[in-house]
Amino acid sequence: MGAKNYYDVLNVSKDANEQEIKKAYRTLTKKYHPDVCKEEGAEEKFKEINEAYSVLSDSQKRAQYDHMGHETFTNASKGQYTGGGFGGAGFNADFGGFGDIFDAFFGGGAGQRRGPRGPQPGADLLMRVQVTLKDAVLGTSKDIDVMHTEACEECEGTGSSTKKTRVCPRCGGSGQERRENRTPFGSFVSMTTCSQCRGRGKIPEQTCSKCGGSGHKKVKRTITVNIPAGIESGMRLRMEGYGEAGDPGASNGDLFIEVDVLADSKFKRL
Repeated sequence: MGAKNYYDVLNVSKDANEQEIKKAYRTLTKKYHPDVCKEEGAEEKFKEINEAYSVLSDSQKRAQYDHMGHETFTNASKGQYTGGGFGGAGFNADFGGFGDIFDAFFGGGAGQRRGPRGPQPGADLLMRVQVTLKDAVLGTSKDIDVMHTEACEECEGTGSSTKKTRVCPRCGGSGQERRENRTPFGSFVSMTTCSQCRGRGKIPEQTCSKCGGSGHKKVKRTITVNIPAGIESGMRLRMEGYGEAGDPGASNGDLFIEVDVLADSKFKRL
C-alpha cells in the first residue's frame, strides 16, 4: 500500500464518523469490484479498500491504528517458517471482515448466484498466543507449533497418482448435486456439496496412494512469530499463506494469530 494510510484509501478525513466511512466504502467497492471494473490494478485496489474498512469500521481497531500509526499497525515484521513451502509470506494486521461487501454490491443476494466451481482457496486458521505485558510493550518473538494441511508432494495436490484429474460425473464439474426429498407436504429440492468430488468439481484420474485422493497431508510446522512493540490484547497478526492448503491453482489460507497480553501484578498500561 506504499505511503498511503487507510484514511487516504477511503478518501475520508481522520475525524470522519462511522456513517461517512461506510458511505465511502460502499461507493468505492461498487466502483472497483473486479466483476465490474476492468481497469488495471482494480483487484488490488479492491483489496486495499476492504483492508482499510475492516480497520476503520471497528472502533477498537481504529483507536489502535490511530495510536500506533500505519507502519507499526500493518508491518508487524516478517515471520520465519521452519520447513518451507510458502515462499516469502509475512505478517500483517488482521484484515478480515469482508462479509459486508456482498450486501453493499449485490444487495444480499450473492449467496444465490453460483456458477461453475473453480479452484478453492484454503481455509484460514486462528491461533492464540499469550505474552507478558513487558513483551507486549517492548516486542518479542515466540515459536509456536502449527498443524495444518499442505499439498501432497507425491501427486502435487491433485489427488491423482498421474497428476491428472477429470470432470466429476456426478455433478458435471459444478461441485454441487441436486437432492430431492419427498414428504407428505410435497417434494423439496436442495443443492448440496457433491458427495463424490467433495465440492471440487473434479476427481482424480487415478487415486494417489499417499494421500488417498485428497491431495493434502496433515503436517506439524514450527513458526517464529515476531510480536511488534506496542501490541494490545485482541489484536491479530496475519501470516499470509500459512493456513490450510488450497486446491491446485488456488492460494493457501492465512494463519491469524490473536495476541492475549497477560496482566502484570506490578505494572499496568495507562
